[in-house]
Amino acid sequence: MQTKFIHIFLLASIFSLFAGCTPLLSEQPVYSPIDNWKFSDIKSLDGIDNIEPDYDIIAVYSRQVEKKFQIRLDLLEIVRDPNLDIHIS
Repeated sequence: MQTKFIHIFLLASIFSLFAGCTPLLSEQPVYSPIDNWKFSDIKSLDGIDNIEPDYDIIAVYSRQVEKKFQIRLDLLEIVRDPNLDIHIS
């Protein structure tokens, strides 16, 4: 009797560990913000110029995904500066 109780307790413990590994109701994104950009999404390509590489935008993309309008800017070099602001006008 006691052995049966120990087995049931161990199984319940194992199942409770597995239940915590994945969320019950997880929302999956309908699209991936990085993937699926198409050539037709390109709106502007920049030529060769003498702008600093940190601020040189080489391509501008835009697209409509469901009800969201997305803009993508490709820079020549990626700067990890948290104070960097890009203003679009």
